[in-house]
Amino acid sequence: MRSKYILFFVIVIIAMFVLVIHNGQGPMLGSLDVAMFHAINQDMQSPVLNRIAATASDIGSNDTNIFMYLFFLSSIILLISIICKNRELKKIAIILLIAVVISGLILGPLKTIFGVSRPYVYLNNVHVYSDGRWLDTIEQSDNRDSFPSGHAAITFTVLGVLWMYNRLRIPLLIFILIIMFLIVYVGQHYISDIIAGGFIGFMIGYLVRRSFV
Repeated sequence: MRSKYILFFVIVIIAMFVLVIHNGQGPMLGSLDVAMFHAINQDMQSPVLNRIAATASDIGSNDTNIFMYLFFLSSIILLISIICKNRELKKIAIILLIAVVISGLILGPLKTIFGVSRPYVYLNNVHVYSDGRWLDTIEQSDNRDSFPSGHAAITFTVLGVLWMYNRLRIPLLIFILIIMFLIVYVGQHYISDIIAGGFIGFMIGYLVRRSFV
């Protein structure tokens, strides 16, 4: 229990420090973030990756969609566990529901607090997928909701919940990292958005799971 409080205070201190030094629009890691973003978004462009990334983007086009997909999936798993009278599956489904909801509730305020603009708003010549098309520029209102990544937070929440199952760790981690790469590839997030969202989501999932053990 003590370690959980220590971790919480460490996260708060880091968040406050980053908030103080951040300029309120650009990526958290500055020029390093921009360089990593261009390395993926620009330098790795290919027809094959375009098709794969476009398909993935169409499935989970925004944070709300991916949240609803996981919420719906958790509800289905819970229903199946009740019908089959599987206590372990029922517990996992309930934990997953709780963790996903917590992640969803936390991400909105954090995005508002940090106020990082999306790459296609802050940078020029971004290879971005939007409304079924690949564009070099896109005109959208600056909602400043890039950091942290909601996709990363919610998907890593699932990883945190299921981390205790050794057989699932590597396959899930590989799958999620591929999805995170594609999110950067379509021009929606910086690497720092992914790292922060993934860390927050994993810790929420892991700690919620541990609280039920």
